[in-house]
Amino acid sequence: MIDLTARLGGAAATAALAFAVMPATGTAALRSFGSTLTAPANVTEARQADTAYWQTTLPGGASPRSPATGQIKSFKVKGIAKSSWKTGMVGGERMFHLQSLRKRSNGTYKILVTSQAFFLPGNGTNPQKVTTFRPINFCIKKGDSLVLNTVGGWSGTSTGPYAMGTPLQIFSNVPGASVAEYTKADGTNNGDTIRANAGPGKNHELLMRLTVGTAQNATGLCPGGTGR
Repeated sequence: MIDLTARLGGAAATAALAFAVMPATGTAALRSFGSTLTAPANVTEARQADTAYWQTTLPGGASPRSPATGQIKSFKVKGIAKSSWKTGMVGGERMFHLQSLRKRSNGTYKILVTSQAFFLPGNGTNPQKVTTFRPINFCIKKGDSLVLNTVGGWSGTSTGPYAMGTPLQIFSNVPGASVAEYTKADGTNNGDTIRANAGPGKNHELLMRLTVGTAQNATGLCPGGTGR
């Protein structure tokens, strides 16, 4: 099983940020986008290898892409990994990363930035729990897509609870929404070019909501950011 923390490279600085929320102004604001998190986490997906999931359409025509250039300050995920994984265990891993994608003229996407490692809550947690995560110095440009990238979680066997990878109960059946995916072992690193597969497909929503900050609400390491 590949530890995807190696993806970080120079994409994330090592210094942590101060996440104080400042009053929104004409030049500095916090804007949220993605899922509204109102739908129930009632759809489970599992893949054996590294898999990137991202929203391609949302109900009512709302754009799932970043509405501004700046810094992803935080994001929320509704649901759990149906796993009892413990340190040292092979299979059932709950690790994932946030990534940004930019669509190319030929329909492929380029992976630009990868966050530090995060972990979804596991078995024993309310499956409708909403968890907040805070990436470090995660820069984004307007129009880029945001990805939840899992490490798969295959146990290496054809039987057992993780024969198909870690079951992720973080999706919902929502008319008008669609989710794409790309799966490849060690094929979702910074700089890789990927092409969307059908994935969970139509009428599915990835229950992830993100907040982007600009100007004083974004680190100076990001385009347009003036904060510390």
